[in-house]
Amino acid sequence: MAYLLETAARSIETSTEPREFIAQGDRVLAVGFATGRIKATNKTFEEDSVFAITVRCAKPTSIRKYASSALPISALRVGTMSRNMLQTCFSF
Repeated sequence: MAYLLETAARSIETSTEPREFIAQGDRVLAVGFATGRIKATNKTFEEDSVFAITVRCAKPTSIRKYASSALPISALRVGTMSRNMLQTCFSF
């Protein structure tokens, strides 16, 4: 998993714009919008996303991102790379 995340970090440029924050107790939801570019294909994508953050003692203890992976995955497709090969690395 670490290798996959490192590879993705080198292969994808992303920018996230939080648009709304919803807080209740020690939970914060950050609703936002992200844009990105796959370096290998030069294709761009846009996606809506939600970050679920747990905060304790003024520090984040857990961060989870929820977004559709279909748009970034479709931008990754090059040449003969099949959907099955992509599903091996990503779940969608």
